[in-house]
Amino acid sequence: MFRATSSRSLLVAIAARRPPQTVFSTVRVRFNSSTSIHARLKQDLKDAMRSKLKLKLNVIKGILSDLTYAEKNPQQAAAAGGNGFSKDLDSDVATIIQKAIKRRQESIESFRQNCRDDLADIEQQEIAILQQYLPKQLTDEQIETAALSVMKRLG
Repeated sequence: MFRATSSRSLLVAIAARRPPQTVFSTVRVRFNSSTSIHARLKQDLKDAMRSKLKLKLNVIKGILSDLTYAEKNPQQAAAAGGNGFSKDLDSDVATIIQKAIKRRQESIESFRQNCRDDLADIEQQEIAILQQYLPKQLTDEQIETAALSVMKRLG
């Protein structure tokens, strides 16, 4: 071993023997269609923590809290047809996210009526974050085209 004559030299000697610190880098995980929305939320929560994105972090924490509440709430199970709520089903998670978006849209209307555009802008940014987790919505033209093709097939 070694002999230290003072506390400072002891600290220097200990620090010299310590392995180098590991540096964490943000690793983006590519999600394919088989990755659930809940798994994406958990991974993005970690990324937001590492990147120190407070708004995104708060939004994701809120949604994960809503999901946990919905899973434990017996009324939610009855509303889902008795099968219960599952974080693993994208349809259940998407329903919770859509409710959160609707809540924020109502808040935006209220904020705009009360001349609080700063708060309305924050809510709008939160909606943009939440919409990343929902499947892409069809446009009116795409829906009309699909309906016409079904009508032609059926006669």
